[in-house]
Amino acid sequence: MLRIFAATTCVLLMMVSTGFAQTDLALMTKPWRADSPLDIGGGVSGFNTDLDGTTADLDLTFARFAGRVRPDRESDHAFTIGFDVIHLELDTADPLLPERLHSSAVAVGAKLGGFEAFDHGWEWGATLGVGHASSNPFGDGDGWYALGSVFANTQLDEKSTLLVGVDFDGNRVVFPDLPLPSILYQTRYSETLTLALGFPVNQIVWTPDERWTIQAGVAGIAFNARATYALQDNVRLFTSYGGDGEGFHVADDDSDRRLFYTAQKVEGGVELGVTEQTSLVIAGGFAFDQEFERGFDLRDTDTVRELDDAAYFRVGGRVDF
Repeated sequence: MLRIFAATTCVLLMMVSTGFAQTDLALMTKPWRADSPLDIGGGVSGFNTDLDGTTADLDLTFARFAGRVRPDRESDHAFTIGFDVIHLELDTADPLLPERLHSSAVAVGAKLGGFEAFDHGWEWGATLGVGHASSNPFGDGDGWYALGSVFANTQLDEKSTLLVGVDFDGNRVVFPDLPLPSILYQTRYSETLTLALGFPVNQIVWTPDERWTIQAGVAGIAFNARATYALQDNVRLFTSYGGDGEGFHVADDDSDRRLFYTAQKVEGGVELGVTEQTSLVIAGGFAFDQEFERGFDLRDTDTVRELDDAAYFRVGGRVDF
């Protein structure tokens, strides 16, 4: 069951354009390379833009890194530790924007057993973590938040799996105060088409031949799409569209309000397989519909600053062994 479940779970995890979330359900459900105890990835991008309605400009550096490690990969419980780090460095004279915004989170997860239900065998597990997101990294008492999830999965038939769970993320950009259900039905519809249907993810992945992979879908309130072409075994070209949405508490501000950075991005680049276990990404893109917004969550916000559209450059990489 786990082999097919791991393969189809790739669909869920490809939804996120960054692909690095490691402190939610993905901590335990994202597939590993065979015998791999370590999975780390990340990247840094930057650009300069003007702030609408002011004479100030902004140099924005955006860094994101995440990883996970399973100390004893032979254990039946597959105890795993994961982390996520997001850092925005803001170089601007605008008094409404802080100098930096930082988020760090760490979580642990484990498989907890199995059970029989609805004529199927299920496996279940849980994750638990803590994070801090603020303009004052680790020095702002209102920046702390909790993370946690409980999940169960089963193989329905040779081509289909079902994942159900409940996930809580105190820094989620929508409904951070509520545990939300997760359900994902995944099926290999044909040799070239894989579908993932449920909440909060719906996704389609099409592989018309050995070189092309095309995917599109919705995760929560965000749409994303990506096309990848394998030029050689160790060289892949890609283009993508997707959005960023991150929330941070601002030190000395209302504890129930956060500052959000949101943007839409179109990107293209190349992923180079440096070794079998490592890769390097070099990409360029264009960010638009950029804003800093203030509110409880993205359902109801006030605009702090709108940013002009801007081109950016990104360098990233991954280690998986």
